[in-house]
Amino acid sequence: MRNERRKNMKTKENPFWAVGYVLIFLAIQVIAMTAITIVHSIVSGDTSGQLNAPWTIASMVLFSLSAIALFTLAKWSPVSRSYVLSRPWVVLGWSAVAAIGALLPSLFFQGLLPEWPEAIQKYIDKMEEQAAQLMITPGGYAVVCLLAPVAEELVFRGAALRTLLEWKPERRWLMIVLSALIFALAHLNPAQLLHPFIIGLLLGWMYERTRSVLPGIVYHWANNTAAYLMYHAYPSTDITIYDIFGSEGRALLAVGFSLLIILPAIFQMNMTMKTAQTTTLKRIAERLNGAGITWAVGGSMMLYLRGRATNVHDIDLMVDEREVERAKDLLSPMGKLMPGKDDARYQTRHYHQFVIDGTEVDLIAGFVIVKDGVAHECPLLGKDITERHDLKGTFIPLHSLNVWREYYALMGRTDKIVMCD
Repeated sequence: MRNERRKNMKTKENPFWAVGYVLIFLAIQVIAMTAITIVHSIVSGDTSGQLNAPWTIASMVLFSLSAIALFTLAKWSPVSRSYVLSRPWVVLGWSAVAAIGALLPSLFFQGLLPEWPEAIQKYIDKMEEQAAQLMITPGGYAVVCLLAPVAEELVFRGAALRTLLEWKPERRWLMIVLSALIFALAHLNPAQLLHPFIIGLLLGWMYERTRSVLPGIVYHWANNTAAYLMYHAYPSTDITIYDIFGSEGRALLAVGFSLLIILPAIFQMNMTMKTAQTTTLKRIAERLNGAGITWAVGGSMMLYLRGRATNVHDIDLMVDEREVERAKDLLSPMGKLMPGKDDARYQTRHYHQFVIDGTEVDLIAGFVIVKDGVAHECPLLGKDITERHDLKGTFIPLHSLNVWREYYALMGRTDKIVMCD
């Protein structure tokens, strides 16, 4: 399916920008802290360079607002209303529930970490004391629970993970793991490496499924709010889960109960999260339908829309060969056109692969499957467009299930044949 070489291709997203975005984020933090320190020294006459809690909050407000403004205005983290318009209220509710359920297990596993060397432990203690001061200072909630979630999700998911997914959309879980590792390391606290890493995996999965930072912001807000309330209930940086519940047995029961909250919440999110691909498909359909292009959805997306598959990782667009160039021109402004690859199993005359909103979109015309040295012509015929699926008011033409069963048989895809039967 990939034998056509394409000219004047746009290059793939540079994966090093994922790290670059985080370094810019950390640089903004340093600049904001330096600026507020200078103002503090001028106002108070204190040249020690040490900021008390209110001034630290001022620096964090400046830092968070600057990062949010830069990443949105520069479009490093694209923001749109499309996900909100899908009314994802159930998903957002379960995101908050999952965050609350994760608090005690996180506290439990953090207590299992080995003791750190003295020098590192002193650094950890200093950071925890600074965090504790923020918790009890007026304005601390706004910074820790409102501004920080927005800024961090825009940077780590909206910019860094988006870049990685556009770089390797077929290796999405590896990209999620890498982004979670970057997220954990960026916290600059050895004692908190495990918790941000695990949460980063969950937040990355949510972003990959929805291509929106909103579920992550809600999760992040609920997580930080729960930690904020817990600190006010137990104002100590050395508190353990055993101190809270009084015995190991009760602590383990509490962790078990929390798992009965977070695991069903993740399951419900998985069931209710609309795939990012359907949102992308709706945008594509509006363009193609508006231009009068003869087209149909095939492959795994066709099976998904027919209720035959539970997951879909790309979008196959079958197009009339006479209209493929017009369709290509319509899709080009929507995303990146990727370099072509040769595949001996296909001799397709027109194959254009795009990445749109982080989703792989294959534009196919003159489809040819090679089996046992014989080339099988598989053109899009009007009679094979057998259904029009209503996707929130936009009609999606679906390619024939029987035709795709024949295609999968030629490809040797027995797993897909079962879905078609």
